[in-house]
Formats: sequence, C-alpha cells, structure tokens
Amino acid sequence: TLRRFFGMLSSKTELSGYNLDTLARFCGSASYQSFSYEFGLLKDLIEPEFNEILNEIGNLTSYTLNSIFRRSLTPFAKTIARKAVNINLDSFLSSEFTVFPLIAPGGYGKSLALSHWIRDHLSAKADPNSFLFCQASMLSRLLVPGKHSTKQLNLNLADSQNLIQQFPFNFEENKRHLVLVIDGMDEPENDTRGILQMASFIRNAAAQFHTKGFLKIVLAVREVTWNKFLMPEFM
Repeated sequence: TLRRFFGMLSSKTELSGYNLDTLARFCGSASYQSFSYEFGLLKDLIEPEFNEILNEIGNLTSYTLNSIFRRSLTPFAKTIARKAVNINLDSFLSSEFTVFPLIAPGGYGKSLALSHWIRDHLSAKADPNSFLFCQASMLSRLLVPGKHSTKQLNLNLADSQNLIQQFPFNFEENKRHLVLVIDGMDEPENDTRGILQMASFIRNAAAQFHTKGFLKIVLAVREVTWNKFLMPEFM
C-alpha cells in the first residue's frame, strides 16, 4: 500500500478511503481529509468544495443585510453611509490589526453603517475580499456543529477543517481577506456566558491567525457592553 501511495508500484485503482484514513492516522491526523487541510495538500480537490462554502457565506451575508433592511424605519436607499466609519474600516483592512471594535451608544446606527460599508465592497467587482456578515446569535450557533442549517460553514476553531483554517489554503496566492463582521454583540446583554463565549472566540481566532494576516474581525457593540464585558477580555 505504501509503495502504491508513493507511486513506486503501478496500480489501476486508486487507494481506498479506508487506506488513506489509516495512513493519515499514523501521521497524527483524524482523517486523510484533515491531513490534506492541515498541510495544504490536494488543493484541486478542496477548491470545488470550498466554492460551496463561499456560496454559504454569501447567502448568510445577504440574509443579514436583508434583515437589517427590513428592520430599518427608513428605506435603506434613503439612509446615508457614514463616510468616517467607511474610511476607518478600509484602513483597518490594510492594517496589521486583526480586530476592529465599532463601539457606539444604542441607536447610533452601527448596523446600517456596517451594511453600507459591506454593500460598497460587495458591489465593487475588483474587491477580492470575502465578507461573512452575521448576528452574534447566529455566530454562536455556527461555533457548534449541528446547531445551524448551513451544510459546511464551520467556525469551530477546535476543528482542523473550520472555515478560518481552510481559507489561506484556498487563497494564499491572492492574499484575500476573510472579513468576519459580527453585529449585535449586545443582543445577549443579559447572557453573560454568551457574550464571554463570543469574546473568547474572537480573542482565540485573532491569536491563532494574526501572523498570517488574512483574517479581519469587525464587531459592533454598545459602549456599556464593551466596557462591562469585552474590554477586560481584550485589554
């Protein structure tokens, strides 16, 4: 089997999934697919599956945008983009930093401001970045496999096949950014555990992937929630 695997023995058939998984486990991985993701192998086989994940990202982002549009008291087309916010967020994308907290009092219009910024990027044909825009409540479900309806959109950092781990293998040459935009960080304000779970995820993701530079995390949060729960976690 090893001689066939390394091409030292000709064979008319491919190695079975069982043989590949067995070899991967000898190398310390859970499966051959995990081994491939961890070491960036079989990129030609990963790309088609990853395109499906990108479609799921787009669907979730569209769902979040449409939800914000429906909740707005004023038609979105009549709302005004916050130019200063857009400038700061664009500067953040080209900076060395991984996390950008958009902190403002309730009623400031953080959700609408983020919607304008994301829409501008999505409508720019030359923009290479991938935006995953979702509510904090949705993100908390994405962190737990089986708790959400998406097929492959996995953000669990403990899983070697999670989205953030896969992203640089698929776009290493293009140097694209995966921009995770989390809205409503203050929604579970009466749920301290939920807020701290979000903070832990953001902190751990930033620590693990800061040096690679492709991950950018934007979170919208009220001042009171930031001061009470999140600032102690990040500062």
